[in-house]
Amino acid sequence: MPCYGMNFDMETVVEIKISDIRFFGQSRKDHYFKSQEAKITELAESIRRVGILEPLIVRKDKSGKAKYELIAGETRLKAAQKNGMETVPCIIRELEDFDARRQYSDTNIYRENLSIMEKAYMIRSQRENWEDIKAEEMDVTEKQKLKYIRLTELISMMQELIDSRQISVDSGSLASELPKEIQKLICINIAGTKRILMPQAVKELSSLCRKRKITPDDVEEVILKTQPDVKKCVTYRVPRSTLRRLPEEYRKKSKFEELVMQVCEMLADGRLTLPKRKK
Repeated sequence: MPCYGMNFDMETVVEIKISDIRFFGQSRKDHYFKSQEAKITELAESIRRVGILEPLIVRKDKSGKAKYELIAGETRLKAAQKNGMETVPCIIRELEDFDARRQYSDTNIYRENLSIMEKAYMIRSQRENWEDIKAEEMDVTEKQKLKYIRLTELISMMQELIDSRQISVDSGSLASELPKEIQKLICINIAGTKRILMPQAVKELSSLCRKRKITPDDVEEVILKTQPDVKKCVTYRVPRSTLRRLPEEYRKKSKFEELVMQVCEMLADGRLTLPKRKK
């Protein structure tokens, strides 16, 4: 059931052709949120049953690439496209670039399952355009914010490996100071493997590239010798009752190990603190 003709919080809702709407921003720096395919499919099913319950927010497109620029509602728009819809209900707002960027960020800041790079670009955008994000809103310290911002300076291939957890925030932050050609060699070396980029490897490559030109063999040697020693890994027993309380996706061994590693990293760099046990 479409919502056009309704008055949504005193703003008029109108039906706009999907073909007349383009996504927000001119580059990854502006358009940094990505819709997850599973969410699009889930929402598409909901829309087939009850329609779009909340209108999208658009503004007139100043670039001339389309009639309107999408500010909020990318997942709804893609779900509507998936259902073969030709129009979507929208609120048209008169927004300058500053306000458009702010609304784009504010409508996504509390979204579930933000990727590392989405969070990084959000922190950068907030800092460059208006007031800083409060530490408690993003669960990051001031030191960690700077690390996230450095991630946005990495080549796109390395940013993808950060989202896939082959490169940690700490390692990626250090790697941002490496020449782009070295970043590319690192990505080629670890992509599609179980290798991870350790902070020590980045430091060694950084030191080496100041002395001479680095070859793919140099990268291979440094990355291999800095891989964590599996024999030194510690094994802990987790009660099944605890595992059952986790979201289903984390009950698989590989995903659970990723979760534990992520929690350990967050504890180590201050992004996460645990309440003290009562004596």
